[in-house]
Amino acid sequence: MRLRIVVFTLLGVLVAGAIAAPLVNSECELCGSDGKLECSTCEGTGATPHIVFVECHCNFNRLCPLCYGRGYYLQVTAKLCEECDGKGWIPCPSCRGDGKINLLERIPDLWRGKLKEQE
Repeated sequence: MRLRIVVFTLLGVLVAGAIAAPLVNSECELCGSDGKLECSTCEGTGATPHIVFVECHCNFNRLCPLCYGRGYYLQVTAKLCEECDGKGWIPCPSCRGDGKINLLERIPDLWRGKLKEQE
């Protein structure tokens, strides 16, 4: 009788473990288990346009090809993206950058329905 209880207990633990194992560390669906998402600010380039007004030294000459007599012209340059620090990607907010979702940690979020909003 005691052996039967031990066998059924071990069998129950194995079945419960097989059911719960995918829930403990499953692949993140938002980033495809990569842990990274393309930066939406720079679209993965790592740089954003930077527009600067530059004073023209033509003394408001209407024939100036740079400013056409306005006294200033626009100069477009690029600078490092502040959102991703020039990397072109940001850590996935769903898995925190490790590519795995630990649903046991996020049971309170599941209960409130917040996990579905992130995906």
